[in-house]
Amino acid sequence: MANTPSIPELIEDLTSTDRLVRNSAIWELRDCGQTAREAVPELLKLLGVETDSHIRLGAAGAICRIDPNEAEALLPILMAGLHDNDFMNRDTACMFVGGIGPKAHAAIPTLLNLLDDETETVRCSASEAVGRVSGNWSHAIEIGLTLIQNSDSLIRIVGAEHFEALGVEAKAALPRLRELLAAVEWELRLDVEEVVADIEAL
Repeated sequence: MANTPSIPELIEDLTSTDRLVRNSAIWELRDCGQTAREAVPELLKLLGVETDSHIRLGAAGAICRIDPNEAEALLPILMAGLHDNDFMNRDTACMFVGGIGPKAHAAIPTLLNLLDDETETVRCSASEAVGRVSGNWSHAIEIGLTLIQNSDSLIRIVGAEHFEALGVEAKAALPRLRELLAAVEWELRLDVEEVVADIEAL
């Protein structure tokens, strides 16, 4: 089994010419949280020269996780990610913005627009971010309820995972989920029953 790279080794990887190496280092540093504070200067330096939008977004998100005091200054980069043509970048940007919390209030209008995104996972992530930034979880509940009733089983899985991500906030959906149990076909009912059981166990 390979040894986990040390923080100094990950910092060194930030200067690699291989974008995959740089990207991997960024996410590993992000996972280290505040213990990786020594990496912040190099991550900021990377932001100054990096042209790859996905890596720039990742670096900004990593800094916000490692040093929350930098979050407001980096919000413009994250908000640019919300407008990215790549749905994966939009999804990731939503996650990072949500992680900032109330200080990211300027992103709310854009997040609300993303509630109509063409990609289900982006809609979920945007609604979760709205909840974490504003405290209003109603959009997240509505999106979950819509997805869990979809005829496509894969989209219902996205809905179930969305409710799981909401944690205790998903309890607000229980009355309407229980109503669904009496209204949907048996295939959908099985998925709804599982979601209800998971939320009740929280």
